[in-house]
Amino acid sequence: MTQHMFAFIRITILVVSFCLAPAYGQNDIESPEHYPGVWYRLLVDGSGNYVEGQGDGEGWYYYPESNTWRMWFYNGSYDADRQGSLEYQVYTKAIDPTVPTYMEAYCGWTTPAWSKRGTGRPPLPSDMPTLSQESQYLYGARIYGVNSVVTTSVESNREYLVEEYNPEWICIGLKVRNAYVYRGVFHECTSGTSPRGACCNQETGYCYSTYETHCVSPMVWLGAGTSCDECTEGATLTTDFGDAPDWAYLTLLSSNGARHTIVPGVYLGDSIDGESNGQPSTLAAGDDGNGADEDGVLFTSTLQAGQEATIQVTASTAGYLNAWVDFDGDDRFDDGDDQIFADQILKSGTTELTFTVPRDAVCGDTFARFRFNTRGLVDSCGLADDGEVEDYRVQIVGESQDSYAVSVSGASSLVWSQPPSLASDAEATHFEGGSMSSSLHLREMAADDWEPVDGQPVTGIHWWGVFDGWTESHPPSELPVAFHIGIWTDAQVGPGSFAHPDTLVWETYCANWAWALSGTDQSDSKAESGQTCFLFSCQLSQDQWIQIDQTKDTGAKVYWLSIAALYDSTEEEPENIWNWKLRSTASGAAGTSVRTVEPASGSASWPPTVGAQWASGGSFTDAQFNPVDMAFQLTTFVPLEFDR
Repeated sequence: MTQHMFAFIRITILVVSFCLAPAYGQNDIESPEHYPGVWYRLLVDGSGNYVEGQGDGEGWYYYPESNTWRMWFYNGSYDADRQGSLEYQVYTKAIDPTVPTYMEAYCGWTTPAWSKRGTGRPPLPSDMPTLSQESQYLYGARIYGVNSVVTTSVESNREYLVEEYNPEWICIGLKVRNAYVYRGVFHECTSGTSPRGACCNQETGYCYSTYETHCVSPMVWLGAGTSCDECTEGATLTTDFGDAPDWAYLTLLSSNGARHTIVPGVYLGDSIDGESNGQPSTLAAGDDGNGADEDGVLFTSTLQAGQEATIQVTASTAGYLNAWVDFDGDDRFDDGDDQIFADQILKSGTTELTFTVPRDAVCGDTFARFRFNTRGLVDSCGLADDGEVEDYRVQIVGESQDSYAVSVSGASSLVWSQPPSLASDAEATHFEGGSMSSSLHLREMAADDWEPVDGQPVTGIHWWGVFDGWTESHPPSELPVAFHIGIWTDAQVGPGSFAHPDTLVWETYCANWAWALSGTDQSDSKAESGQTCFLFSCQLSQDQWIQIDQTKDTGAKVYWLSIAALYDSTEEEPENIWNWKLRSTASGAAGTSVRTVEPASGSASWPPTVGAQWASGGSFTDAQFNPVDMAFQLTTFVPLEFDR
């Protein structure tokens, strides 16, 4: 394979297309003249051997650690005030149509860290010999994959806008066997004034700022320069909805969620505002951004199992209060013991009320719903003719030790375990090599799937990692100030795609993490020591415990854990950056990267916050295409009984 001289050609063609699923049997004529300056092709046989490759980029390079062929194209100087607009067209044929073809295509672009090196060329295999270094210098997103017998051809297009900066180099990346892949990579350094606008769901009020081509149905792009304040502007919002999680407590209109027709003068607290639909939130704070909601009920005591609790309720006029607390933690308000008030008469002004927390109430975070109207006779869901609904996230604590013989000892047991893979069965502290960079300031994080256990909350998170190039028995001086830990739902993906997270539903920043020496990585050289492997731990306070009830009929059996280092830096990369340890696959899906997200309403595009949705990333594999996982364990608290 010859290496082309580096020719700095700036292509200024922009072709706008929608993201398409692979199509079979399209016009598969190879026409390089239709793709001037951006054409490529690669042939790799069924054993993974290079047959031939050409193109208008900088030649084909093989990156053995990720088993990927890449051709690079120059896209202009790195510029933080501009964007890179990319479109990839990929056609695939089989070299031998009688045997299966394997192909995964990725779009890629260099990071700011690479451009700061000032090499004047793209990162070559010698610059990125490990997966960790690839993640430092290369960002990317999957285009599509093929893993079947291909008798005609397979086509797909992928458009991508690098919003944060214009990347200096872009590439087409291919993992291939028995494949003949070709077409073109269009790319352009855009002006940096590419107009953003509000992408709005006018039915629900959900909204975020993005570009027109990134706003797809049922969302509506309101135009360049618009803001989310205009999403429901002009609409007559005559209904008040709740904001507890919909999958549990019936909040959205489609679930016959709790809602009240707004009638002047009938509300809780100081005022009321309307919504076009329920605003479910893991904090039950989705509809109170302007301060008008969640001001009618004040909890004036702790909610302690077996004890009385007190509240103050403020009503605008005389009426009836119905209220529920999910005491048993089953994510429903339909149990008889959950209703704490049934048509409780309220006067205009503030009323003090008392209710009893059941002795067998489940400790931890739960939700409460309060509904006020002038007629009464309302359930925890459905429509009321007037009044207001207010949802709250509350915490239940256990009985005191005077009446409950439990010692908070910190004992724990495993609910999920996939430690690092051993390099040798004879050495319990010598691990297989491999790790993945996962740092917020590099705008990347790694994640892996796990399955909750009914009735066992996650109370501790433990994970293995290395510091790149570090071989001492203690951590380096430049350490993460915290780790961002997130729980995501599982995306429902179709054939030909890889499993990945969907929506971030829980997060915390663990600043009081602990480390312990765990072992060493396998070294590529017998003359050098492997990197030191550390076990990191984060114990959660009870109000942070992760509790997932799989008994409800949601079909959600799989969740994803993400962990990313937070350094006290926005640009500089630590000399020994933290990496999450990889291991041979232990669960259903390989680890994945989270490169970009669709942000939650009103949030920045990075870092992800609760409500953010996975937008791009890649699946982790070793050099033989085998999927790999992240190394971590999840534990649950086990109280120890003692004799009184």
